[in-house]
Amino acid sequence: PNWAIEVAGQSNTITNSIFYGGASRVPGSTGTGNITYALRTGTIPGATNADPKFVGPPTTSPPTLQQLIAADFSLSPGSPAYGKGASITSVAQLLGQSPVKAGAP
Repeated sequence: PNWAIEVAGQSNTITNSIFYGGASRVPGSTGTGNITYALRTGTIPGATNADPKFVGPPTTSPPTLQQLIAADFSLSPGSPAYGKGASITSVAQLLGQSPVKAGAP
């Protein structure tokens, strides 16, 4: 399957992370403050299932690389995921093609 996360070993801790789509396998892990949305299989410890309200996520599944690069994963006002995840809010930013957006967590 397409994994949102797969963790090997035991006693891993997953904290303040956002998992959107895919599947998860995290045996023996613990966690707090996580957000999951649209996982096909599996669970994330310490997670709340809620739409993170990304500003401009891809609209097709699976998205093309161009759609991923153009997507805006910053959070809309009132997002339940505010303060979670990383300050990288786009694939383009990850690839060094855009600056960090103001207001990113």
